[in-house]
Amino acid sequence: MAKPVYPEQERKDGVEGIVILAVDISAAGAVAGAKVEKPVEGHPAFNAAALAAVQQWRFEPARLDGKPVDISIRIPVKFALK
Repeated sequence: MAKPVYPEQERKDGVEGIVILAVDISAAGAVAGAKVEKPVEGHPAFNAAALAAVQQWRFEPARLDGKPVDISIRIPVKFALK
């Protein structure tokens, strides 16, 4: 899985936060759509970095009665300085 790139200005400023994404996953396990559900207010670079990373992810397809199905999930993307 691609990790989100920590935005440089936020890193310099010591800003941390969590972006909550609403993600639609296809029956094939690909991201079919993603949007920011809860942003880090005042720091849109976090939102863009989280979306860019999640768009590259692949998932194990959800199954219903043994068959792959589309699903919508919420994903928190945490930006924390170590």
